Amino acid sequence: PTNPSVYQMRKDLNWCGPNHEPDPLTGLDDALCQKIFPLWFDRDFMCPSDWDMDPDFAPPSASVADVQVNETELAALVPANVQLVVGVVKRHKPDSGSAVPYTVAYFGHDAHLPHEPWSSTKVLAGAHAAARLRAVSQGAVGLDTTEYRDANEHSAAPSEGQHHQLADLMTVVTSYDTTHNLSSNQIGGYYHAVGGHRLASEYIHEVLGAPVAETFGGNYGESVPPSLGYNFSDPQAVSGFLTEPFWPDPVPAPPIDNTMSALTMAEWLRRLILLREDDASSSSSSSSSS
Repeated sequence: PTNPSVYQMRKDLNWCGPNHEPDPLTGLDDALCQKIFPLWFDRDFMCPSDWDMDPDFAPPSASVADVQVNETELAALVPANVQLVVGVVKRHKPDSGSAVPYTVAYFGHDAHLPHEPWSSTKVLAGAHAAARLRAVSQGAVGLDTTEYRDANEHSAAPSEGQHHQLADLMTVVTSYDTTHNLSSNQIGGYYHAVGGHRLASEYIHEVLGAPVAETFGGNYGESVPPSLGYNFSDPQAVSGFLTEPFWPDPVPAPPIDNTMSALTMAEWLRRLILLREDDASSSSSSSSSS
Protein backbone atom coordinates (compact mmCIF):
# COMPACT_ATOMS: atom_id res chain seq x y z
CA PRO A 1 0.00 0.00 0.00
CA THR A 2 1.02 3.63 -0.50
CA ASN A 3 2.44 5.23 2.63
CA PRO A 4 0.32 8.37 3.27
CA SER A 5 3.42 10.21 4.50
CA VAL A 6 4.65 10.42 0.89
CA TYR A 7 2.49 13.50 0.34
CA GLN A 8 4.08 15.49 3.15
CA MET A 9 7.56 14.22 2.21
CA ARG A 10 7.12 15.57 -1.33
CA LYS A 11 6.27 18.99 0.09
CA ASP A 12 9.17 18.93 2.55
CA LEU A 13 11.66 18.05 -0.22
CA ASN A 14 10.12 20.54 -2.67
CA TRP A 15 9.25 17.75 -5.09
CA CYS A 16 6.05 19.72 -5.67
CA GLY A 17 4.67 23.12 -4.70
CA PRO A 18 5.82 26.71 -5.31
CA ASN A 19 9.52 26.03 -4.64
CA HIS A 20 9.73 22.99 -6.91
CA GLU A 21 10.52 24.78 -10.19
CA PRO A 22 11.25 28.46 -10.93
CA ASP A 23 8.69 28.40 -13.76
CA PRO A 24 6.34 25.54 -12.89
CA LEU A 25 3.76 24.17 -15.27
CA THR A 26 0.58 23.18 -13.46
CA GLY A 27 -0.08 19.51 -13.98
CA LEU A 28 3.35 18.75 -15.42
CA ASP A 29 5.48 19.96 -12.49
CA ASP A 30 2.78 19.47 -9.83
CA ALA A 31 3.05 23.10 -8.75
CA LEU A 32 -0.04 22.72 -6.56
CA CYS A 33 0.92 19.34 -5.03
CA GLN A 34 -2.14 17.75 -6.58
CA LYS A 35 -0.61 14.43 -7.63
CA ILE A 36 -2.39 11.43 -6.12
CA PHE A 37 -0.84 7.96 -5.94
CA PRO A 38 -2.72 4.65 -6.15
CA LEU A 39 -3.78 3.21 -2.82
CA TRP A 40 -2.16 -0.09 -3.80
CA PHE A 41 0.57 -1.13 -6.22
CA ASP A 42 -0.19 -4.60 -7.57
CA ARG A 43 1.61 -5.88 -10.67
CA ASP A 44 -0.78 -8.83 -11.03
CA PHE A 45 -4.09 -6.98 -10.68
CA MET A 46 -6.69 -7.87 -13.34
CA CYS A 47 -9.82 -5.85 -13.99
CA PRO A 48 -12.98 -8.02 -13.96
CA SER A 49 -13.96 -8.92 -17.51
CA ASP A 50 -16.87 -10.92 -18.91
CA TRP A 51 -15.10 -11.33 -22.24
CA ASP A 52 -11.39 -11.88 -22.04
CA MET A 53 -10.65 -12.04 -25.78
CA ASP A 54 -11.39 -8.46 -26.92
CA PRO A 55 -10.69 -8.14 -30.68
CA ASP A 56 -9.50 -4.53 -30.26
CA PHE A 57 -6.50 -5.81 -28.30
CA ALA A 58 -3.51 -7.51 -29.89
CA PRO A 59 -0.38 -9.32 -28.69
CA PRO A 60 2.64 -7.02 -28.23
CA SER A 61 4.48 -6.26 -31.46
CA ALA A 62 8.16 -6.87 -32.10
CA SER A 63 8.48 -3.57 -33.98
CA VAL A 64 6.97 -0.11 -33.61
CA ALA A 65 6.28 -0.23 -37.35
CA ASP A 66 3.71 -3.00 -36.78
CA VAL A 67 1.79 -1.35 -33.94
CA GLN A 68 -1.76 -0.27 -34.75
CA VAL A 69 -3.00 2.91 -33.04
CA ASN A 70 -6.65 3.95 -32.79
CA GLU A 71 -6.58 7.67 -33.65
CA THR A 72 -10.35 8.25 -33.52
CA GLU A 73 -11.37 7.55 -29.92
CA LEU A 74 -9.46 10.50 -28.44
CA ALA A 75 -9.92 12.95 -31.33
CA ALA A 76 -12.50 15.06 -29.54
CA LEU A 77 -10.53 15.17 -26.28
CA VAL A 78 -6.94 15.93 -27.28
CA PRO A 79 -5.83 19.41 -28.47
CA ALA A 80 -4.58 19.61 -32.04
CA ASN A 81 -0.98 20.40 -31.02
CA VAL A 82 -0.60 17.45 -28.63
CA GLN A 83 1.08 14.15 -29.52
CA LEU A 84 -0.27 11.39 -27.29
CA VAL A 85 -0.41 7.62 -26.94
CA VAL A 86 -2.25 5.66 -24.26
CA GLY A 87 -1.59 1.94 -23.99
CA VAL A 88 -4.32 -0.15 -22.36
CA VAL A 89 -3.07 -3.54 -21.19
CA LYS A 90 -5.39 -6.49 -20.71
CA ARG A 91 -3.92 -9.32 -18.65
CA HIS A 92 -5.28 -12.77 -19.44
CA LYS A 93 -6.27 -15.38 -16.90
CA PRO A 94 -4.46 -18.71 -17.18
CA ASP A 95 -7.68 -20.45 -18.29
CA SER A 96 -8.60 -17.82 -20.90
CA GLY A 97 -7.18 -19.74 -23.82
CA SER A 98 -4.85 -16.88 -24.73
CA ALA A 99 -1.43 -17.82 -26.06
CA VAL A 100 0.10 -14.70 -24.46
CA PRO A 101 -0.09 -13.38 -20.88
CA TYR A 102 -1.45 -10.02 -22.00
CA THR A 103 -2.65 -8.05 -25.01
CA VAL A 104 -2.53 -4.31 -25.56
CA ALA A 105 -4.54 -1.65 -27.39
CA TYR A 106 -3.10 1.76 -28.26
CA PHE A 107 -5.15 4.96 -28.52
CA GLY A 108 -3.55 8.21 -29.56
CA HIS A 109 -3.33 11.48 -31.41
CA ASP A 110 -0.55 12.08 -33.96
CA ALA A 111 1.03 8.98 -32.44
CA HIS A 112 3.60 8.54 -35.23
CA LEU A 113 4.66 12.20 -35.45
CA PRO A 114 8.32 12.75 -34.37
CA HIS A 115 8.72 15.67 -31.98
CA GLU A 116 11.00 17.05 -29.25
CA PRO A 117 10.02 14.99 -26.18
CA TRP A 118 12.03 17.03 -23.66
CA SER A 119 12.58 15.51 -20.22
CA SER A 120 10.22 12.57 -20.74
CA THR A 121 13.10 10.63 -22.34
CA LYS A 122 15.41 10.78 -19.31
CA VAL A 123 13.84 7.62 -17.88
CA LEU A 124 14.53 5.92 -21.22
CA ALA A 125 18.15 7.14 -21.12
CA GLY A 126 18.45 5.52 -17.69
CA ALA A 127 16.97 2.28 -18.99
CA HIS A 128 19.45 2.25 -21.86
CA ALA A 129 22.34 2.88 -19.45
CA ALA A 130 21.18 -0.07 -17.36
CA ALA A 131 21.04 -2.27 -20.45
CA ARG A 132 24.60 -1.26 -21.38
CA LEU A 133 25.83 -2.06 -17.87
CA ARG A 134 24.19 -5.48 -17.96
CA ALA A 135 25.65 -6.16 -21.40
CA VAL A 136 29.25 -5.40 -20.44
CA SER A 137 28.95 -7.15 -17.04
CA GLN A 138 27.25 -10.29 -18.37
CA GLY A 139 24.14 -9.40 -16.41
CA ALA A 140 25.87 -8.79 -13.09
CA VAL A 141 24.86 -5.15 -12.55
CA GLY A 142 22.31 -2.64 -13.79
CA LEU A 143 20.62 0.32 -12.12
CA ASP A 144 21.28 -1.40 -8.78
CA THR A 145 24.97 -0.58 -9.12
CA THR A 146 26.77 2.18 -7.22
CA GLU A 147 28.96 4.67 -9.09
CA TYR A 148 32.37 5.83 -7.84
CA ARG A 149 34.39 8.73 -9.19
CA ASP A 150 37.71 7.24 -8.08
CA ALA A 151 38.68 3.59 -7.82
CA ASN A 152 40.52 4.39 -4.59
CA GLU A 153 37.18 5.20 -2.97
CA HIS A 154 36.05 1.60 -3.25
CA SER A 155 36.94 0.83 0.36
CA ALA A 156 34.40 3.36 1.62
CA ALA A 157 30.80 2.32 2.02
CA PRO A 158 28.36 4.22 -0.21
CA SER A 159 26.92 6.07 2.78
CA GLU A 160 30.37 7.41 3.72
CA GLY A 161 31.11 9.20 0.47
CA GLN A 162 29.52 10.93 -2.49
CA HIS A 163 28.50 7.67 -4.12
CA HIS A 164 25.08 7.07 -5.59
CA GLN A 165 23.17 4.03 -6.66
CA LEU A 166 22.05 4.62 -10.23
CA ALA A 167 18.46 3.84 -9.29
CA ASP A 168 18.61 6.63 -6.67
CA LEU A 169 19.78 8.98 -9.39
CA MET A 170 16.60 8.07 -11.26
CA THR A 171 14.64 9.37 -8.27
CA VAL A 172 16.42 12.70 -8.73
CA VAL A 173 15.48 12.64 -12.42
CA THR A 174 11.78 12.05 -11.84
CA SER A 175 11.38 14.27 -8.76
CA TYR A 176 13.73 17.12 -9.75
CA ASP A 177 15.22 16.81 -6.28
CA THR A 178 18.04 19.29 -5.55
CA THR A 179 19.20 18.09 -2.12
CA HIS A 180 22.18 16.14 -3.57
CA ASN A 181 23.64 19.03 -5.60
CA LEU A 182 22.68 17.21 -8.77
CA SER A 183 20.10 18.19 -11.36
CA SER A 184 17.74 16.10 -13.42
CA ASN A 185 19.32 17.45 -16.63
CA GLN A 186 22.84 16.53 -15.49
CA ILE A 187 21.83 12.96 -14.69
CA GLY A 188 20.05 12.55 -18.02
CA GLY A 189 23.34 13.37 -19.74
CA TYR A 190 25.21 11.07 -17.37
CA TYR A 191 22.98 8.16 -18.34
CA HIS A 192 23.86 8.78 -21.99
CA ALA A 193 27.55 8.94 -21.07
CA VAL A 194 27.15 5.42 -19.63
CA GLY A 195 24.80 3.96 -22.23
CA GLY A 196 26.35 5.65 -25.25
CA HIS A 197 24.78 8.52 -27.21
CA ARG A 198 24.90 6.94 -30.66
CA LEU A 199 24.05 3.52 -29.22
CA ALA A 200 20.84 5.01 -27.80
CA SER A 201 19.82 6.12 -31.29
CA GLU A 202 20.74 2.73 -32.73
CA TYR A 203 18.61 1.08 -30.05
CA ILE A 204 15.36 2.78 -31.03
CA HIS A 205 15.91 1.74 -34.66
CA GLU A 206 17.38 -1.75 -34.34
CA VAL A 207 15.47 -2.96 -31.26
CA LEU A 208 12.27 -0.93 -31.18
CA GLY A 209 11.89 -0.55 -34.93
CA ALA A 210 11.47 3.24 -34.92
CA PRO A 211 11.67 4.99 -38.33
CA VAL A 212 14.83 6.79 -39.43
CA ALA A 213 13.21 10.19 -38.82
CA GLU A 214 13.46 9.55 -35.09
CA THR A 215 16.72 9.98 -33.15
CA PHE A 216 17.76 9.65 -29.53
CA GLY A 217 20.95 10.29 -27.56
CA GLY A 218 21.00 14.03 -26.98
CA ASN A 219 21.86 15.57 -23.61
CA TYR A 220 19.59 17.90 -21.67
CA GLY A 221 21.25 21.31 -21.59
CA GLU A 222 23.65 20.78 -18.67
CA SER A 223 27.08 19.17 -18.51
CA VAL A 224 27.68 16.01 -16.54
CA PRO A 225 29.20 17.03 -13.18
CA PRO A 226 32.68 15.69 -12.33
CA SER A 227 31.32 14.29 -9.06
CA LEU A 228 29.69 11.41 -10.95
CA GLY A 229 32.06 8.55 -11.72
CA TYR A 230 32.38 5.62 -14.08
CA ASN A 231 33.61 2.92 -11.72
CA PHE A 232 30.66 0.70 -10.85
CA SER A 233 30.20 -1.71 -7.98
CA ASP A 234 27.33 -3.44 -6.22
CA PRO A 235 25.46 -1.56 -3.45
CA GLN A 236 27.59 -3.20 -0.72
CA ALA A 237 30.85 -2.27 -2.48
CA VAL A 238 32.24 -5.77 -2.15
CA SER A 239 32.39 -7.15 -5.69
CA GLY A 240 35.14 -5.02 -7.19
CA PHE A 241 34.76 -2.52 -9.97
CA LEU A 242 33.24 -2.68 -13.38
CA THR A 243 34.80 -0.07 -15.64
CA GLU A 244 35.47 0.24 -19.36
CA PRO A 245 37.76 2.51 -21.41
CA PHE A 246 34.80 3.85 -23.42
CA TRP A 247 33.29 5.53 -20.33
CA PRO A 248 32.36 8.32 -20.36
CA ASP A 249 31.00 8.30 -23.88
CA PRO A 250 31.72 11.76 -25.33
CA VAL A 251 28.93 13.95 -26.66
CA PRO A 252 28.90 13.53 -30.46
CA ALA A 253 29.71 16.47 -32.72
CA PRO A 254 27.29 17.58 -33.97
CA PRO A 255 25.12 16.48 -31.05
CA ILE A 256 22.21 14.09 -31.58
CA ASP A 257 18.71 15.50 -31.38
CA ASN A 258 16.08 13.83 -29.24
CA THR A 259 13.25 13.47 -31.75
CA MET A 260 10.84 10.65 -31.04
CA SER A 261 7.19 9.82 -31.55
CA ALA A 262 4.76 9.24 -28.71
CA LEU A 263 4.29 5.69 -30.00
CA THR A 264 8.00 4.85 -29.82
CA MET A 265 8.21 6.14 -26.25
CA ALA A 266 5.03 4.29 -25.25
CA GLU A 267 6.30 1.04 -26.76
CA TRP A 268 9.64 1.35 -24.96
CA LEU A 269 7.85 2.06 -21.70
CA ARG A 270 5.57 -0.94 -22.27
CA ARG A 271 8.60 -3.20 -22.68
CA LEU A 272 10.17 -1.88 -19.49
CA ILE A 273 7.04 -2.30 -17.39
CA LEU A 274 6.11 -5.73 -18.74
CA LEU A 275 9.60 -7.20 -19.08
CA ARG A 276 8.79 -9.94 -16.58
CA GLU A 277 5.74 -11.04 -18.56
CA ASP A 278 7.54 -10.83 -21.89
CA ASP A 279 10.43 -12.96 -20.59
CA ALA A 280 8.01 -15.55 -19.22
CA SER A 281 6.12 -15.67 -22.51
CA SER A 282 9.36 -16.03 -24.48
CA SER A 283 10.55 -18.87 -22.23
CA SER A 284 7.20 -20.64 -22.57
CA SER A 285 7.29 -20.37 -26.36
CA SER A 286 10.85 -21.76 -26.47
CA SER A 287 9.87 -24.72 -24.30
CA SER A 288 6.83 -25.47 -26.47
CA SER A 289 8.84 -25.35 -29.70
CA SER A 290 11.49 -27.69 -28.36
